[in-house]
Amino acid sequence: MQWAIGGFEASSGVAIWAILSPVGALMILGTRQSTPWFLLFIALAFLSWKLNHFFAGNAMPMPSGVKDAFFLMNITGTASILYGVSRFFQGQKERVMQSLEIEQARSEKLLLNILPAPIAARLKANDMRIADHYSSVTVMFADLVNFTQLSEKMPPAQLIDLLSQVFLRFDDLADKYQVEKIKTIGDAYMVISGAPVVCADHAHRIAAMALEMQEVLKDVAISTGLNLNMRIGIHSGPVVAGVIGSSKFSYDLWGDTVNMASRMEETCATDAIQVTQETQRLLQSDYKFSMRSGVEVKGKGVVDTFVLLARQ
Repeated sequence: MQWAIGGFEASSGVAIWAILSPVGALMILGTRQSTPWFLLFIALAFLSWKLNHFFAGNAMPMPSGVKDAFFLMNITGTASILYGVSRFFQGQKERVMQSLEIEQARSEKLLLNILPAPIAARLKANDMRIADHYSSVTVMFADLVNFTQLSEKMPPAQLIDLLSQVFLRFDDLADKYQVEKIKTIGDAYMVISGAPVVCADHAHRIAAMALEMQEVLKDVAISTGLNLNMRIGIHSGPVVAGVIGSSKFSYDLWGDTVNMASRMEETCATDAIQVTQETQRLLQSDYKFSMRSGVEVKGKGVVDTFVLLARQ
């Protein structure tokens, strides 16, 4: 049309509408297949410029006001279409990015439910071999007494609801005292203080949490009408902590400290908190204890332990 009317000036730049061809190809066909369309547009524009003097000789007389009006129409028409299409695709992009952000936040929340925040951050930074040694931490095991026999008399849904009610309250306490829940094993609950975030008062945090866990279990027992009891064992010492697995990650602890804390729970009296001498030494200035002599501990023989009673 530009050539027939008489070149750039006479046609008021009507050829600018041709830019919609490569733009349309870009949106419909994709980046690679739209490239020839754009190159063709550039080639035809350059050819029109080179041969413009030939076309200008065939230009029909046209008032300048009409030329200006058509020039305005050509510019604003193509600009409006390009802006409208670009706005539409930008809106689509923003919706996709917003959906990705929501999914990313959901994925990170799931990751933080499985792993401690510092460990999750290291994994996201491609630190795939996490194995750390901590010289002094406190580990606690808590176990519901006779829960297996109790669960045999309960429907599955009621059993899960009960465990969720108890462990969710325990999770709130873990957040309150800034200790790290490691895992639940059936009706057992395991936490650590002093790793992966090192702190000097790790034993005090665990002791405070353990005492409050007893109150929480009493509240749940009253609200459900069930006879719920618990044993808690605590020990302080060194551990190795790290992540195992490549698809299903698990943050876990290893070492004699973990075994000893588990033994404290196993040999503990019902509704008591049994701690080792190592933990008692860290807490003796702030908490009350009663000594328990001659406790048979697997792999350790007969040892003296302490029952945590209350704050001083």
